[in-house]
Amino acid sequence: MKYIGPFLKSNYLSITNIKNQLFHLAKESEKILIFYSNFGIVSDSEKPEFILKSYYDINTFKAFSPLLCIFKKGDIKLQNVDKKLCLDDNKFRKDVIIFSNTLMTLTVLELSKYYSLLEKQHPVSHSLSKTYMYVAENQLQFYLTYLRNNEGVFVDKKNISDEHEFKFENKSKNFLFSDQALAMAAFGSYSTLCRHKDSKQYQDFSLDILNMLIGYKDSLYDLPYSEAMKICFGINLFYDYTKNKEALSLLLDLYDYIEGVKDKDSSEKESVTNQCLFIINSMLLYKHMNFTKYMDNAYNVLENIKKSYDKDKGLFLRNNTKKEIDITSTDLVLFLISNLITSDTDKSGVLCKETAELYKHIIEDLGIIGSFPNLPNLDSPERYKNFSSDSKNLLDEVNFKLDSIGTPDSTLLLPLFLKEITYNKKKQCFSRPKSSFYSSQNMFLFFLFIYLFKPNFRGTDDDNNIFHKQKKHSSKNRGTD
Repeated sequence: MKYIGPFLKSNYLSITNIKNQLFHLAKESEKILIFYSNFGIVSDSEKPEFILKSYYDINTFKAFSPLLCIFKKGDIKLQNVDKKLCLDDNKFRKDVIIFSNTLMTLTVLELSKYYSLLEKQHPVSHSLSKTYMYVAENQLQFYLTYLRNNEGVFVDKKNISDEHEFKFENKSKNFLFSDQALAMAAFGSYSTLCRHKDSKQYQDFSLDILNMLIGYKDSLYDLPYSEAMKICFGINLFYDYTKNKEALSLLLDLYDYIEGVKDKDSSEKESVTNQCLFIINSMLLYKHMNFTKYMDNAYNVLENIKKSYDKDKGLFLRNNTKKEIDITSTDLVLFLISNLITSDTDKSGVLCKETAELYKHIIEDLGIIGSFPNLPNLDSPERYKNFSSDSKNLLDEVNFKLDSIGTPDSTLLLPLFLKEITYNKKKQCFSRPKSSFYSSQNMFLFFLFIYLFKPNFRGTDDDNNIFHKQKKHSSKNRGTD
C-alpha cells in the first residue's frame, strides 16, 4: 500500500501562512474598495486605461468605478441589487481624511509593484500594474487640486460636492505634519515608479514637503507623542522609497527623540497602538541601517506589551473600573503585526506557535472582520509560488484564508475590519461588534499587510519577510548614531 499521509493533519499555521493570508486579505479587499465600492468620489471608468479584462474582475460586485478619494466611514453590510453586490451609500460619512487617502495611494503603488512582477512572467493585454499606476496618478492629482488649504498643505476636507462639480470645505484650520509626511511618501513613491517625463515634478514636490519638515524640525519635538510617531513612520517610508540622505538624517534625529521620551510616564506612550508603531519604526530602521539597537528596541517594547495582554481573555489589561472594556481592532492587529515582524522565521518553534494562536484568536474568534476574499482560481499565477504556474509549486489554500470565515458573497459582509469590540467583565464575554467600518483604520492595516508581507520571491521558506537576516552590527559602530 502506498503512503497516503497521516490520518490527522496538523492544524498549525506557520508564520508564512499567516503573512500570506493577511497579504491576500489586504490585496483583494483593496481591489474591492478601489475598483468596485463607490465608497468615495470616482473617476471616469470609460477611459481606455481603466478597462480591465474579466480575468481581474470581481464579478459579484457592481460596476467598475476607480476611486479618486475614499470617504471616512461606511457599513460592511452588502446589498444585493440586480444580482450584484454593493454598499449602502446612505450610510456613508463623506468626509475625506488625508491619513486614509494617502495610505490608500501608497497601497495602490505597492500593488502596482506586485503585479509588475507577475506580469513580467505572465504578460497580459490589460496590465493591472499599469491600471494601478493610472489610479495612483489620478488620486495624487485629485489631492493636489482639492485636498489642500490656501497655504498649500494637505488638510482633511468635508465633501459638499453636488452632481455638477466637486466642492470641499476645510474641516479644521490646522494641519498635521504626519499627513504631510505620508503625502511626501506617496508622491516620492510614485516618482520612482512612473516612467514618463513628469516623474521629476512628483519628486520635486515630495522634496518640497521634506524641506518643510526639515524647516520645522524644532517644532516636531513639541508635538504629541503619537503625532511624532506617525511622522517618523511617514519619513521611514519616504526613505525606503527614495534613499534620500536628508530624510534619513531627519528620521534618525526624530527617532532618537522618540526613543528618549518613550519611557516617561504618559498614558499616550502606554497606548498599544503607539507602542506597536514604535516597534514598526524600529524594525524599518533595522532594515535600513542593519544595527541591532533598533531590533533590540522593538523586542523590548513588544515584551512590555505582552505583559499587559491577557491571552486567555484576548484583551489588554488596564486599570479600568468600567463594567465594559472597548478594545480597538487597530490595537489587536498592530499587536499581531508586531509579533509577526519580530519573529525570526518558521524555525522559531514556540514563538511561532504562540503567534499562530494569537492570529486565530484575533481574526477568527473575536469577529472583528466581516469576511475573507475568495481564493484565486487554480489558473491564476497567484496560486503558485513565485507565479510559476508549475503544479509542484501550487500553494495550499491555507495561504489564502481561514475556512471558518465566509466570503463576501456568502456572508454579505465586506472583508473589512470593524472599529472595535467590547468585553463585558461581569459576563466575561465579547459583544458582537457594530457593522460600521472606518477607512483610516482599514487603509492603515491593509497598507501594512501589503508593504510588510508581500512576497519577495527570494525562494526561501520565509518569502514575505522584509526584515531578512543580515550580518549584524553593534549600534556603537554606527557612526551617525
